Amino acid sequence: AYVGDALVEYHVNLACRGDHALMRRSVELFLQGQGETDGLIRPGAHGLPPGRHPDYSALLLACGAAYVRHSGDATLVTQYLDRWRRLVAGLDRFHVGGGVYTDGGMEPYIDIAQHHGRRGANAPLTGIFAYALGEAAAMFAAAGCADDAATCERFAERARAAMRDRFWDDARGVFADLPDDARPAAQPSVHGNTMAILSGAATPDQTARLTRWLL
Repeated sequence: AYVGDALVEYHVNLACRGDHALMRRSVELFLQGQGETDGLIRPGAHGLPPGRHPDYSALLLACGAAYVRHSGDATLVTQYLDRWRRLVAGLDRFHVGGGVYTDGGMEPYIDIAQHHGRRGANAPLTGIFAYALGEAAAMFAAAGCADDAATCERFAERARAAMRDRFWDDARGVFADLPDDARPAAQPSVHGNTMAILSGAATPDQTARLTRWLL
């Protein structure tokens, strides 16, 4: 069981079978494997160390949000509220200022990524954090945890703004993988640009332009 896979498989499961129990159990297992000191999650529930892939720790927030949204069962949030809060706090350590997120010396997975090599501050990772924190805000709001929702939305908007301010390359009409101070070496990737859309970071004009590049 891997966090990133679970997020995809849950939606396939819903389309084919409409089952929620497997997703809830999976999220519970991931939360039970949370690191004691840093709040991060094991990317696979079978032995990898907590935080091995920090993007997977972030995506667990999206897993929880998807479950609550589709099942209507917010007890997954309230029952494990302390663990969710520790996870959000643990993820904030990867913020290096101005809304940009870095690898923190760990190993982001960013499936089949090219160009930036997954290391350092980059658009795919910042976009994943923006997306996951936005999903977390919706999850906490659905559970009636207004303060937690507001914190996550503030973090998410900070990351969305960083995507627009630090990674958008107006000349090429795409989000580059590396921030503005690392260009012109930075190349665009499918990951960085799709996450800019999914996270809500891209403006309508940016979305129209980068979609042409994606296609």
